[in-house]
Amino acid sequence: MSSRSVASAAKQEAPPRAPSRVLQMLSLLAESAGGMSLAEISEAAGVPKSSALNILRALMQTGHVGYSGDQYVLGDQTYRLAASVISTRQFPAFARPLMLQLADEAGESVIMGVPAEDDLSVRYIDIVESSQSIRFSALVGSLRPLYLSAGGWVLLAGRPDKAIAKYLRTADLRQTNPSTIIDPDALLAALHKVRQAGFALTVSQSATDVSGIAAPIFGSGERPVAALMIAAPHSRIRDRTDRISVMVQATAQRISRLLAST
Repeated sequence: MSSRSVASAAKQEAPPRAPSRVLQMLSLLAESAGGMSLAEISEAAGVPKSSALNILRALMQTGHVGYSGDQYVLGDQTYRLAASVISTRQFPAFARPLMLQLADEAGESVIMGVPAEDDLSVRYIDIVESSQSIRFSALVGSLRPLYLSAGGWVLLAGRPDKAIAKYLRTADLRQTNPSTIIDPDALLAALHKVRQAGFALTVSQSATDVSGIAAPIFGSGERPVAALMIAAPHSRIRDRTDRISVMVQATAQRISRLLAST
């Protein structure tokens, strides 16, 4: 075989440069704590700034990369992709035993939720129902608007401020019962409390006498990829919310560690 043929064959077998650079940049952003500047991405990826900028602009157009200040960060589409992969391949395998344990200890229904494709809802991907006759019940695969669910509050609180503001400005916020919080300012204040506390507590947000307690589950990035929830009659857990919130957070942290190690 001639040297020209060998070079041609090697060129054909080499991976396409553009797709490999796209994946490389997404990986860099996933591993960064608070985003990266163009100069940092260019240096880490070993590509000229002009080439890096062209790729980043294309990823911003599709929503896979965002830009805040002078920092590039992962976008909503990337997080939705990650959540979709996790929900169909990983979570059921290693999270369910921990969900079963939590349900047994708390005596209430435990739910795992991920961001839905519409970016407006949380999708329940696994449920362990309480053995009690009066309990919270839902179907795997069902959707709940983000503002109506404790899990939705956790996922919303993990978004950048601009994304939260956009959601509160454009979402169809409807009252499902007299206690439903639909005022954007009140919801924003509630989300700030979620960030500070590390968990969400809702009382009669979706239905009367239903409480939800949720904590975020993280992968390798800073934004939650899922939410772990306990849902129960408020009249039954009103005196146990502090203890249950600690249990939910501890279980969510264990799942996060397992997820980060896979």
